[in-house]
Amino acid sequence: MVEQVLQVVAQSYQQVQTIAAFPLLIAGVFVLIVVALGVYVAIVARVRADARVAHLVKAYDTVTKELREAQKIGHFGSFVFDFRDLELSSWSEEMYRLYGLMPREKTPDIHTFLRLAHPQDESVVREMWTHVCTTPGPFAFSYRIVLPTKQVRYVHVEGNTLMDVETKQLRIEGVVHDITKEMEIDRAKSEFVSLASHQLKTPITSIKWLSEVLLRKGSEPVTQVQEKYISNIHDSSQHMIEMINDLLNVSRIELGTLSMKIDEFDVKELIENIREEQWHAAEEKHLTLNITYDDGLPHLVADRNLFRMVIQNLISNAIRYTPANGTIECAVSRAQTDKEFLFVRVTDSGIGIPKEERKHIFEKLYRAPNAQTLVPDGTGLGLYVVKTVIERAHGGISFESEEGKGTTFYVSVPFVWHDTAGVEKAHS
Repeated sequence: MVEQVLQVVAQSYQQVQTIAAFPLLIAGVFVLIVVALGVYVAIVARVRADARVAHLVKAYDTVTKELREAQKIGHFGSFVFDFRDLELSSWSEEMYRLYGLMPREKTPDIHTFLRLAHPQDESVVREMWTHVCTTPGPFAFSYRIVLPTKQVRYVHVEGNTLMDVETKQLRIEGVVHDITKEMEIDRAKSEFVSLASHQLKTPITSIKWLSEVLLRKGSEPVTQVQEKYISNIHDSSQHMIEMINDLLNVSRIELGTLSMKIDEFDVKELIENIREEQWHAAEEKHLTLNITYDDGLPHLVADRNLFRMVIQNLISNAIRYTPANGTIECAVSRAQTDKEFLFVRVTDSGIGIPKEERKHIFEKLYRAPNAQTLVPDGTGLGLYVVKTVIERAHGGISFESEEGKGTTFYVSVPFVWHDTAGVEKAHS
């Protein structure tokens, strides 16, 4: 009887254990399922990530290859100088080719640009790179390089300098474009223009001189009709001479042959000669041309022809763009802020320069719409040449203008000029 009771108790205990273990079994199975699902999801995510990475790597390789081909075709290379981590600095393959260097493990530094610069451009290139390394923002300049093979190339550098709030260098990135062919084409064009202009200038100057002789009252008397024809010949030849001079000066600038011949001369005497040359154009429009001078102006030690060209352009422009019965004033003095500089102000009561056009006024071949309407046959070269010459002399030029009321140009040049050739440069 006792044994039967013990058997019943044992069976009951086993049943209780079985019932108690069932929830644990269910929980274990659930955990196993969750773990399996997690492993599956992780594997799927990894497979997808690997596929995505593979796709991105392939796309990157494709883009890199296309960029490399584009740089090769377009003759431009790219560079990065990272001053936080020099390991991130890089040159593209085309950069090495442009500079005639073999690719190397260590990226060339900025000094490489200086070492390969043409001797005549080295000092200005050094100034430009110093400016690039200390001034945030975009930059652009062109210069010549000499390859290890002694071949000379023209390159145009353009890029951007990034800095932090403490103006510490962070990163310089940019591109270098081989512009040798473009420069050779421009040079050939400029040489042709120069040659053609020289051939045209002599006969036209003779025509102008003969027309002036006929217009003077001391020569043989002419009828009013003849005088009108002769006057037209004189004005047309004068315009042609000015245009040829502008073309010659532009070709010299672009060929790099605009050299300075420094000598000493009297500023007042030179400007009075210009007044005499312009008397007929001013008289024909009934314009009043007043020129005033400071007492005791020292002589200018400069290039006589280039300074003459600057003043002649400003006065002739004032005459050309001032309507009849207007007034033109030219004041010549020492600069108030720096006595070592000559200051020239040319004011007219002409058509003025529209506000939206003023930023283009010194660009080559540019003419404001109102100027084209009044004088259709202008060249748009005069002020470009004037600005180039003044900057070459380390001077400055600026202007104020009001459309319909007139324009004032301000020019300052040192009393002593020094001829220093530079490379094309810009920084904004």
